[in-house]
Amino acid sequence: MKVTASHTTRALRAIAYPLLKNAGFDDWTTRKTWRRRAGRIDHVEFRSFNTYFAETCDCTTASVSVWVGVQIPELEIESALRVGACGPLGFRPDEAEMPIRGTIAPSDGLRQSNALNIWNVNSIEDAEAVANDIKHQFQTYALDWLESSFDVSELIIFLKTSVNQEIRSRPNGSRFWVDAGNLDSPNRNKMIAKLAITQGNFALAAEHLERSRWAFNHKTGQRYLYLSPERDAELKMKAEECAAKFHNPRS
Repeated sequence: MKVTASHTTRALRAIAYPLLKNAGFDDWTTRKTWRRRAGRIDHVEFRSFNTYFAETCDCTTASVSVWVGVQIPELEIESALRVGACGPLGFRPDEAEMPIRGTIAPSDGLRQSNALNIWNVNSIEDAEAVANDIKHQFQTYALDWLESSFDVSELIIFLKTSVNQEIRSRPNGSRFWVDAGNLDSPNRNKMIAKLAITQGNFALAAEHLERSRWAFNHKTGQRYLYLSPERDAELKMKAEECAAKFHNPRS
């Protein structure tokens, strides 16, 4: 019998999903789940592969990769920029739009893994072995990653000083990172500004909102305005508003 993505889903549902449900993940689609706690959203996606991506990634259409994401209240996704839809329990952000993201990899030496950290499923037996290995990854460390607390002051220091984005990693290739872009990039500066606002540090917020208007050309060494005039004007106004709050805290 040819194995299909449905076989993999059934194995995941029987073996791996109960672990996540016991951990509080209560909003589900076929391959995605979310957990909400005090303004925070944790997310797991068991990503499938269409024919094109299966050929590109040297795997079958029954194969699976696992991605995780976290949205903390201080880095809430702006309504106008949201990609994910709303479900019965609230907003369901996609993994790719969440500020803290991760990819979970197969166990070292697992026969069903490939070089791209994909669980390659060629048979029903593979589907069960893969589901068990995915469960093992969550039991060993991935659920702990999704339980991580994020101190705002420490995040600001990390974003201002760290060349890397990675905050956790495993020898098998699993990674957990703040999806902020390069040091001093527009996206990283916007993140710093958001965090600073939650602390009432409007001077820092104004500085980094202003910096977020500018991208850096590595060839010329020059900064340039990269947004549409409308979006740039909006950011400039936000920076000015934060500066005004710093100089006139009662305003």
